Amino acid sequence: MGQFINNRAHSNYRAGMILDNGVKTTQANNKDKRPFLSLVGARYGPHQDADPFKPRVPALIHHFVAYKNQDHGAWLRGGDVWLDDCQFADNGIGLTLASGGTFPDDDGSRQQVKNSLFVGESDNRGMPVPDNRIWGIGGSDLTGRTLPRGIDFPIRGMQIYDGPINMQNCTFRKYTALEGRHTSAFGFRLNNSWQSCPNNNVTDITFDHVPITSRVFFGEPGPWFNEMEMDGDKTTIFHDIDGSVSEYPGAFLVKEDNWLLRHPDCIDVPDWRAAICSGNYAQIYVQTRNPANLNMHIVRDEYPDRPLTLEGALGKRKHYQQFQPVITLAKGYTIHWDQAAPAEVTIWLINFNKLLFLKVKAHNDREQFAFCSVKGCERVKITAVIPKGSPPSNCMAQAYPRHAELPVVDVPMPRKIPNARLHSPEHFLEVKLESYNTRLYHVKEDFAFIEVNGRKFYQPEDGLQLIVIDGHDGKVVENKYFRNSILQGIPAQIDNYVSGLRDSSIVLITSKGRLFTRGSWTKVLEKLGADKNIKLKDKLAFVGFKGSFHPDWIHLEANSERAKIHQVLPVPVVHKMKL
Repeated sequence: MGQFINNRAHSNYRAGMILDNGVKTTQANNKDKRPFLSLVGARYGPHQDADPFKPRVPALIHHFVAYKNQDHGAWLRGGDVWLDDCQFADNGIGLTLASGGTFPDDDGSRQQVKNSLFVGESDNRGMPVPDNRIWGIGGSDLTGRTLPRGIDFPIRGMQIYDGPINMQNCTFRKYTALEGRHTSAFGFRLNNSWQSCPNNNVTDITFDHVPITSRVFFGEPGPWFNEMEMDGDKTTIFHDIDGSVSEYPGAFLVKEDNWLLRHPDCIDVPDWRAAICSGNYAQIYVQTRNPANLNMHIVRDEYPDRPLTLEGALGKRKHYQQFQPVITLAKGYTIHWDQAAPAEVTIWLINFNKLLFLKVKAHNDREQFAFCSVKGCERVKITAVIPKGSPPSNCMAQAYPRHAELPVVDVPMPRKIPNARLHSPEHFLEVKLESYNTRLYHVKEDFAFIEVNGRKFYQPEDGLQLIVIDGHDGKVVENKYFRNSILQGIPAQIDNYVSGLRDSSIVLITSKGRLFTRGSWTKVLEKLGADKNIKLKDKLAFVGFKGSFHPDWIHLEANSERAKIHQVLPVPVVHKMKL
């Protein structure tokens, strides 16, 4: 690209800057009539001397400033594009890094942004004009201002599209979600059919005037997001190398309902629609032909009741289809189809290190950002004769429970960074609640406890245990027991106790022994944010809140055998202001 320093772009209808496509580096001829230097392809690929057959070289962007652009400050899709000392402010989306994005194009390329600043809603509020449809309430001060594409457009600072990308030493300032508009420092492309790379790395991130609830948002069905049913919407992931985003160094952030990547110790982050997990992750590239219009159901043996359904990244009219899910290594999976199986299936291993994946093994070493090993991607090709009129090749009923396995945590979860080491007054409070029966031969044992930031409170008697936490500083205020006899005879004691709690109190509840599932005491759960008409069972785990509003993280689990919650709560608890 040559030298690109000290440029700025502002007030554009769509993007301040777009890098995309490539250029034709040969003259027109009978075989390819497109003229020299015409746009070709869908991704920019900087190479030495603009020659795609020569080594890759990065396109370097220094001190680029983009502000008040309606859609993107910058959209950069292609090979090695590296940004340093850049600033993005008041854009709909500050920066989208969409790397190579597909296998096997430009293998080994990556994008990165370092030492840069992202501002969501600055003090430059703009001014209203007649019939201005993008003027509305915004910012943490809830004042009138110009907004990017509408009053409910989800503002994002760094938008991760596919990858691999690397983000280092960047600051996010003034990103505040409101009730009715999602706003986040980190986000993902909306309505995305494409892959997400497990090698998306972020490190040394600083947040300034960004509530902890607005750091990340993985999306949910609704305006702008549609139904969240496309492949890329379901498989998003990035690696928080030093814990500067999640407070768990080395953890991965994954979509909350992606059970190809989760394990029993993952920690839910309801405000982000995410889970904090640990693991060894890679991708498989599944290509199908004859036909190419199938939906694929992939099931992890540890979670047979949680299949992931993928539509494919390409249109249904293509002559082939491709699926690129991120998976957890050293686990068992089965694949099923919504129609008769395709006659040809090829499976490539991408982003695999020298690790065993059942009976499919990558034998050669891989460069850090390459899709494949130095000798290419190992692959398995399966062909079959599928009679016309065959029923759907969905064998879940035959596969499970025969091949079901108990979930196992192969990579231990990292320890949370102590609050004292955090630069922000806000932090996460990790809570774990378990209430279940264990059976060892003929022995039945009731077991219940509540854990707050590693401190365990065991429940000694049958009944309910309540842990009360100050929602301002996250400190445990009281540990209270209500025995079963009280639950049956004097439910008013529980109601009176909860009614007497201070507002902004976090209340954690577990049950031990046989739970009384009916009675006026259950109204206490509604006062703490549980849905009305809840149906209780023998085992209960509940995270509630006493206050004038109900946070997103209120959670109730009720089961006849086991109830378990493991999540983080933002402290201090702050009401999300309305538009």
